[in-house]
Amino acid sequence: MRTLLAIPMLLAFAAASHACCIMIPKEPDLPPLVLRKHKVQVTIDNLVAVTKVDQVFANNTSRQLEATYVFPLPAGASVTEFALWIDGKRQKAEMLEKEKARSIYEEIVRQRKDPGLLEYVGENLFQARVFPIPPNGDQRVEIVIQQPLAMDAGLAEYRYPLKGLRESPPQELTIDVSISSQIPIKSVYSPSLAVAVHKTDDRTAKASFEDARAVPENDFSLFITSSEKEFGLNLLASRKPGEDGYFMLMLAPKQELDKNAIVTRDVCFVFDCSGSMRGEKMEQAKAALKYCVQALNPGDRFNVLRFSTDVDGFAPSLLDAKPEEIRRAVAWIEKLEAVGGTAIDEALGAGFKQLDGSTRPAVLVFMTDGKPTVGATDAQVIAQRAAKSNTRSARLFALGVGVDLNAKLLDQLAEDGRGVPVYVAPQEDIEVKVSGFYSKISQPVLTDLALDFGKIATSQVYPSKLPDLYQGSQLVLYGRYKDGGDTAIKLSGTRNGQKVEFAYDAKFPAEELERDFIPRLWATRRVGYLLDEIRRNGEQAELKDEVIQLARKYGIVTPYTSYLVVDEREQLAAQPEPPMDGAMHRQKRDGVFPFAAKPALEESRRSSEFAGGGAAAPSAPAPAQAWSPADKDAAGAPGMNLADYIGAESGARAVEASKAVQELKSADAPGKAERSRAAEREVEGRTFTLADGVWTDTAYKTGMPELRIKYGSQAYFDIAFGRADLKKALALGERVVIVLNGRALIVGAEGKESLAPGELDAFLK
Repeated sequence: MRTLLAIPMLLAFAAASHACCIMIPKEPDLPPLVLRKHKVQVTIDNLVAVTKVDQVFANNTSRQLEATYVFPLPAGASVTEFALWIDGKRQKAEMLEKEKARSIYEEIVRQRKDPGLLEYVGENLFQARVFPIPPNGDQRVEIVIQQPLAMDAGLAEYRYPLKGLRESPPQELTIDVSISSQIPIKSVYSPSLAVAVHKTDDRTAKASFEDARAVPENDFSLFITSSEKEFGLNLLASRKPGEDGYFMLMLAPKQELDKNAIVTRDVCFVFDCSGSMRGEKMEQAKAALKYCVQALNPGDRFNVLRFSTDVDGFAPSLLDAKPEEIRRAVAWIEKLEAVGGTAIDEALGAGFKQLDGSTRPAVLVFMTDGKPTVGATDAQVIAQRAAKSNTRSARLFALGVGVDLNAKLLDQLAEDGRGVPVYVAPQEDIEVKVSGFYSKISQPVLTDLALDFGKIATSQVYPSKLPDLYQGSQLVLYGRYKDGGDTAIKLSGTRNGQKVEFAYDAKFPAEELERDFIPRLWATRRVGYLLDEIRRNGEQAELKDEVIQLARKYGIVTPYTSYLVVDEREQLAAQPEPPMDGAMHRQKRDGVFPFAAKPALEESRRSSEFAGGGAAAPSAPAPAQAWSPADKDAAGAPGMNLADYIGAESGARAVEASKAVQELKSADAPGKAERSRAAEREVEGRTFTLADGVWTDTAYKTGMPELRIKYGSQAYFDIAFGRADLKKALALGERVVIVLNGRALIVGAEGKESLAPGELDAFLK
């Protein structure tokens, strides 16, 4: 019979979680067990969160193992249940409290040479020793924890430790969160994972995430905003002393609104019936168009135009969206056939003419699968004429079907019309894609939005043009601000011809170091807008330089930057490990930036070839290809000029470039460009590069005053436990260079083993 040896509860010092559960074999020569399955079910009921975790660890060795299971607990959390599966049966375990967290941290770090465990420092830990784990077998663990969530200014945050999974991601990761609240829920948002959110009503919501390929870079964080107001507005910020700050603003309407709160609109559908739409594509597109017409709201007016070589309409002018008119329109759509050329210019002009004279918000939904072949065919001319014809400032949503179209033109039309482009890939179902998109914009509740931040000076706010707000949606903005302070934020907009305004008290902090995801996501959106500008108006040196600078600082994959997808431990194994002094001396002797990371491609090649399309340097691993589409022939043959890719007007390359830029412009969570396995990392606002086995702060300069600390010494652990602002940087590796106040703290194989009281503070001053 397998027996549980000990299950002590370790009570440490601080609050937030920064690492994840692991199963550490007793044998020091073995790495942590592989986590095959990680399932998390969370129930949040009126600010009390109950988290049930189901995990399966794999022993891939041929020997029986004893291991230590460690799980970090969020602030205020307690374990209510813990069970192992032994011989196929679920058995509960006892808990024994023990307050020796620090000694256990130190022992594990020293014995296993794993500084990454320092991410646990300061956590409340649950630890269990498990024996035996059968050879080539699995160990299943269940743990249930309960924790209260604090509500501050209508905002609560739930956190679950995931960051420790980045070095060995599970083969299966799922997270399901169910939320209920007496106070109406306004928005549910995660800055760490791309969760799917569904609000059933104002007081219940669900959030879910599932990805077999996920490599978590951060802990899972979920923000829940609640308010009795019609529109909820919440602000989060990040600011270092003496620097401009970054802010994130979340805005969401009530889920349950009176029918009178839905804005009535004039909607014109412009539908491509050219010969290239023939076949199954036409049938799917007609089904999508019928769905959109049937989703019109009472009080809307509408018309449907078909175009090919010429333009024809269902009706001479807009009609009230009454049931009988909708039925007639659906029957008319059913009879449409695909034949002729593609008169895009004429079709757009006719569509905007339908909306002339409207006093209500106007929308033009334009669907096409081809390039202009009839009438005006120059994309720039067509875009200029469309902008001039749009006298009602109608929102234009461009729906592109397939890849044989002018994506650059559709992007421009949507940008000028304050809408978005949506592309349906050849393998996608047009009806599903288009109907899913239209359902999101079918019920506007506030149009012509504007925000006034009062006495706070803001800049570079994205999206730069505020979209309309729709029922069931939420708007997330990122921007910069100068001086902090209290202010009143005013939200204004138009609803059914009436100007409405709402006021909210807000505080922009003078210093806030916890929300370090905000600068990264702001930078991601900023890069998206810069690349969009390059796509539309051509490459300019200052735009390109800023893209590269932001991309390298925050680990954003762009056509101008490429990072090696190589685990740092593999890098260390592939090259000799010179002593710290030798590495430092060599870099100083050459007068170069110390320990600078070596990108996969030289700068000149990154500027001239598609990132991921050219060959890597000799003996270097293949560069990341997070920017490019899967089909290299479609978007990145070797030798392709970067300007051709960014500026491509038509075809698969243009569609993929548009999608990539739009993803960056609307980023609400980290994208594919994570640094977790790259040679560059950002840690709490500092950027570190890996070379010669040393993680070096990019702020390091030769000649700085230095304090050397021996890895694993008492001085090392005193710093790790005593300075919460340094533990994440120390967790990068055994050899780290950290810059503070213009001075370098150097951790390596040699250095001081103990520090006198106050010695570190005195050095930093």
